Amino acid sequence: MKIESAIAALAALCFVGAVALGQTAQPPAVYAGKPYQGRPQAIPGRIQAEFYDVGGEGVAYHDSDPVNNGSGTLNKGSSDLDQFRKDEGVDISYTKKQFDKTVDGQDETYGELYVGWTAPGEWIRYTVEVSRTGVYTVNAHLSSNNQNAEISLDFDGVDRTGPIVIPTTGHWHRWRICNNLAEVKLDQGVHIMTLRFVKEGNMNVDYLEFLPKGEAKPQS
Repeated sequence: MKIESAIAALAALCFVGAVALGQTAQPPAVYAGKPYQGRPQAIPGRIQAEFYDVGGEGVAYHDSDPVNNGSGTLNKGSSDLDQFRKDEGVDISYTKKQFDKTVDGQDETYGELYVGWTAPGEWIRYTVEVSRTGVYTVNAHLSSNNQNAEISLDFDGVDRTGPIVIPTTGHWHRWRICNNLAEVKLDQGVHIMTLRFVKEGNMNVDYLEFLPKGEAKPQS
């Protein structure tokens, strides 16, 4: 997501998150992380991958190395896009003109921040708030260079999806919207969602989108 519009949207929305079955759950009392910019992200809606929680290695995320391989390393410019969260271990980059394409060969929107350089065993946490209890369909905007890569989603420490197989897009810089990756039942309230990279890695994630079942078409 473009950094200016993303931060504006984050500030404007009343955000919502994912829950344990049967009751309105709250974030674990022992969790030391905090939502990015102090506001949970909303479900229904898009969970922007780059807006993971604040708290550092072992709390808000686990990365296989301490260097941000995108911001400040690959992207050495002085812009907000080039420097976004450069001192943290989660690897972040952004889509570039005439370089990032859809699987249909169209240009991707310039300046969409994403999490990349992913590897099996890594994970990232997000404070989310769910506005209403229900079953949600999970869609995603991503790219994957591998066949049969897998992710999973935990809510408040419970695996709610099992392995989710990610179809290949043929290249790290070929993007697609993947529909109906999983269905999860979420209760109203604030929760901690953990995105886990289970198998293969080598994928880039722009956002995960949660829509009420029956409204599974991604937003434009």
